[in-house]
Amino acid sequence: MTWAQRHQIETANFDHYFVDAQQVGGATPVRLYEWLDPTPISASGGTGNPQVNIGGSYGWGVISRRADSLAGLNAELRFHLDSDTTVQFAGAAIDDVSVTGCRALSSDLSITKTDGVGTATPGGSVTYTINAGNAGPDAVSGATVADTFPAINTCTWTCVGAGGGTCTASGSGNINDPVDLPVGGSVTYTASCAISASATGTLSNTATVSSAVTDPDPANNSATDTDTLTPNADISITKTDGVTTATPGGSVTYTITASNAGPSNAPGSTVADTFPASETCTWTCVGAGGGTCTAAGSGNINDVTNLPAGGSVTYTASCAVSAAATGTLGNTATAAAPPGVTDPNPTNNSATDTDTLTPNADISITKTDGVTTATPGGSVTYTITASNAGPSNANGATVADTFPASETCTWTCVGAGGGTCTASGSGNVNDVTNLPAGGSVTYTASCTVSAAASGTLANTATVTAPAGTTDPNPADNSATDTDALVATADVSITKTDGVTSATAGGNVTYTITASNAGPSNAPGSTVADTFPASETCTWTCVGAGGGTCTAAGSGNIADTTNLPAGGSVTYTASCAISASATGSLVNTATVTAGSATDPNPGNNSATDTDALGASADLSITKTDGVTSVTAGGSVTYTITASNAGPSNASGATVADTFPADETCTWTCVGAGGGTCTAAGSGNIADTTNLPVGGSVTYTASCAVSASASGSLGNTATIAAPAGTTDTNPANNSATDVDTVNPAGADVGATKVVSGVFAPGTTVTYAVVLTNGGGAQGDNPGDEFTDVLPAGLALVSATATGGTAVATVGTNTVTWNGAIPAGGSVTITITATIDASASGTISNQGTVAYDSDANGTNDAARPTDDPSLGGASDPTSFVVGGSIADLSITKTDGVTGVTAGGSTTYTIVAANAGPSDAIGASVTDTFPLGETCTWTCAGAGGGACAASGSGDIADTVDVPAGGSVTYTATCAIAASASGTLVNTASIAAPAGATDPNPADNSATDVDSVTLVPGAAVAATKTVAAGSGGFTPGSTVTYTIVLTNSGAGAQGDNPGSEFTDTLPAGVGYVAATASSGTVGFGPGTLVHWDGAIPAGGSVTITITATVVATSGTVVNQGFVSYDGDGDGSNESSAPTDDPAGAGAADPTAFAVAAAQGETMPVPALDRFAMLLLIGALFTLAWRSRRQTRG
Repeated sequence: MTWAQRHQIETANFDHYFVDAQQVGGATPVRLYEWLDPTPISASGGTGNPQVNIGGSYGWGVISRRADSLAGLNAELRFHLDSDTTVQFAGAAIDDVSVTGCRALSSDLSITKTDGVGTATPGGSVTYTINAGNAGPDAVSGATVADTFPAINTCTWTCVGAGGGTCTASGSGNINDPVDLPVGGSVTYTASCAISASATGTLSNTATVSSAVTDPDPANNSATDTDTLTPNADISITKTDGVTTATPGGSVTYTITASNAGPSNAPGSTVADTFPASETCTWTCVGAGGGTCTAAGSGNINDVTNLPAGGSVTYTASCAVSAAATGTLGNTATAAAPPGVTDPNPTNNSATDTDTLTPNADISITKTDGVTTATPGGSVTYTITASNAGPSNANGATVADTFPASETCTWTCVGAGGGTCTASGSGNVNDVTNLPAGGSVTYTASCTVSAAASGTLANTATVTAPAGTTDPNPADNSATDTDALVATADVSITKTDGVTSATAGGNVTYTITASNAGPSNAPGSTVADTFPASETCTWTCVGAGGGTCTAAGSGNIADTTNLPAGGSVTYTASCAISASATGSLVNTATVTAGSATDPNPGNNSATDTDALGASADLSITKTDGVTSVTAGGSVTYTITASNAGPSNASGATVADTFPADETCTWTCVGAGGGTCTAAGSGNIADTTNLPVGGSVTYTASCAVSASASGSLGNTATIAAPAGTTDTNPANNSATDVDTVNPAGADVGATKVVSGVFAPGTTVTYAVVLTNGGGAQGDNPGDEFTDVLPAGLALVSATATGGTAVATVGTNTVTWNGAIPAGGSVTITITATIDASASGTISNQGTVAYDSDANGTNDAARPTDDPSLGGASDPTSFVVGGSIADLSITKTDGVTGVTAGGSTTYTIVAANAGPSDAIGASVTDTFPLGETCTWTCAGAGGGACAASGSGDIADTVDVPAGGSVTYTATCAIAASASGTLVNTASIAAPAGATDPNPADNSATDVDSVTLVPGAAVAATKTVAAGSGGFTPGSTVTYTIVLTNSGAGAQGDNPGSEFTDTLPAGVGYVAATASSGTVGFGPGTLVHWDGAIPAGGSVTITITATVVATSGTVVNQGFVSYDGDGDGSNESSAPTDDPAGAGAADPTAFAVAAAQGETMPVPALDRFAMLLLIGALFTLAWRSRRQTRG
């Protein structure tokens, strides 16, 4: 039933409105609607004007209700409204009433099923098409399509709808699917079903469709498909023995497998195999994949088996092949399907294995001569046996033995067990034999061994099966006998030089012959001859009778030779005898037989001995290189005594008696091993050693008497020592003759240098001019000139006589003056080494003098450094490490500092020279109480790092007269105490010397005045606003921070004041008379700032009271720097001055609002509406009662 209605009536307590559906006459009413709502409170109840009764009013609405219990009955719709008479409202309005009757649903569902075939194959498959449709007249939701497939089917399916039909898209197994089938709609299932391979009979399958809706034609609600099952099995068989050949007398093993590729099972299949007459067989059988067969048997196979689809049976037949079998071995197995089962491929129902029969004989050979060693030139006897272990005969087997080239053999042969061979032969064996199974042939070979044989004697015999016969074990078809060859050779040696005496320094020639008397060859024999140390030899060698040796060599003989029996080698050694050799010359040669055994070692060495004599050709020369000398001058003789050999001359005497006008000193040096007295004065009478080719040279420096005149003649002689013959005495003396001339000047000059040789320092040259001849006049030109080299700056020059001139511009010193005979003059030259100089400075002046007394300076001579060995050495010195007088100063200009303050140091590093100081080190490790940054500037060429922080460790360049100045600004730790001691130092660079290290460090000491600490206390009071300490009112906290300490409180890291507000108040704002106030996190109020000594700060916190009762307690904390070190290590709580203690928290009690006697509970909106409604109801009831 459906209708539209609106109404305005009083509450159901007074006005009643309902709608019923009922049978005509009122039976079995069904209440469809009833008014039960209350009436709103009237204006008199406090809801305001107008004060009239407002009836419950609802606008138009459509209502639908079911009354299924009245189906099939005569029914009516009753609208009922009644009211009291006190208040009348508009009532109810009804419109658009309709009644709809419903009939029972009806749907003609149907189903079809087919696989499109009338027969099916076990092991195959079918595909069913199942279609369910709805011919109407009503749609069906939730119909069921079902199909329970036979047990022999395994199915999967898919479904698609048409005409609005819906179904499950896919599934597996039976179908039991809820579907929706609108009128004309359908669903189609495609079921793919595998049929069990063992299925038999017929395959029947029914599908159904059903629903809760009445079906006017249930006869088409099921459909059945039936197929006749026809088995089909592809039976096949394989057979193999895994080989293609077989051996008569051997065996083969066949593997015979019968299989069923399906699709249907094949129970009762027959497997058969009739083996050839040449085989005797036993067999076993196992099934796989469900296949079964007879477990074992012997003879032919004729077996009934069960072969399910995919199953198989495998027979293993072990067959012995007749030893007499020949040709081929062919064998066929078959498999047949049982009656009623069709085999679609009969071509694979038989299998044949064919083997070619090949003889097989295990022939072998052995060989031995019964010994492990043999002698070259001797003999051995080999026993060689070839055998056949079967199973087949080996007629025509070949026995072969190629003897080594070092053997010469003859042989005989006998057979055994039916074996036959050639009775005898010589040379190698290559014999065709008959070797029946179990038979053998034995060869006896007698062989002589070559005398030249060496190493080992290895001999191999082989046996080869005839063509067409296989040897299963060829590893024993060869045999080798090996003997070590041990040679025996009688080697000997002879040696002679054909003389019994020899001369030291002369020569001898040795003939050395090594021979081998056999019986064996002696390859690798060693001939050795270590010649005496006094001999130097070269040698050649030739062989005879097949002997070989090294053709030539030098030094000792250590030669590996080949000495065949009857052969020899002969060495010819040409030896030079040492000139110093004495006594006897003894020399021994030896021979060893190499790897051969020598039966007579007594003749393996030979010695030659010669007595030694001495002979030496001594000679002497003498010259002074001039033909005239000057009276009062000097002359130098060179006297050389030599030995041309051939023998050394130890103890030869050299003598020279100088003229009376000469006064001589002499030195002597040897050459080529010659030795003599190193030096002497006066005449020479010296015993010397003169080896062959050696010599001694005397240098005699002789002053000529000023009174000498005429000529000077002087003779030197040499005499051989006792026992030595001089073969040429004519050259044993030598004479030098000079004419004596008047004396001229002979001026020499020495030059030495002194100083510390450092850059920038002064050096002094002392030049001494000495006249060893006649008088030297002040002749035209300079008698001495010296140009100072680069690196030196000339300062001055003075002389003990004559005139010394220092020309600074050209760095040149000159001297003019006379030097008497035997006199001298000293010139002193002063110069400064350049500050940048380095390396070696070398200098040499030149003296000019009158050597021929003609008034002009015709001769010149360079200065000589007497500290060196030569006669005209320049004077040199090495510029050593620099000398730099480094100094450092340091000051901050005060004697006291304040902890927590700062100071500035001025550090000056200077170089007073004389050398530059490149790479000097300036260091300053500041005290732990200081944190410093610094800058640096150079002056006078000084260079340093421009700036830095922390300690100074700087590499600087300070030239002579230069400086670097550091300005270090240092913050002093607030915790510093006592004194601050700070030292700066400077160190010269590597290679430089500081002559005054006492001023290389400087220290500044300051006493530290401690910073007084702060002492901050805090008071905290609370005051209420106009509302007092009541909920929601405002309160003000006043905190006064007072610093009573001697030191200021800084704005240090962290907050100086914190206050966590309690839960009873809510933060509004905070201010401070100085510093910064912040709020958070949470309810934390914090203040950061400084408080001077004696000063104070006031912090004001405004909050709202949120507590409703109880006491609100609060206390903040002040943090301060009690020790003046810049960190807040001390703290104290706030104190409420109203309390008796020193650290009382600040508290207030929360009072009730003025005029209240009890708390008012808070009401939510719904509760408030209920309260208002109750009050309205009371007022309305009161009004009605009054009206009544």
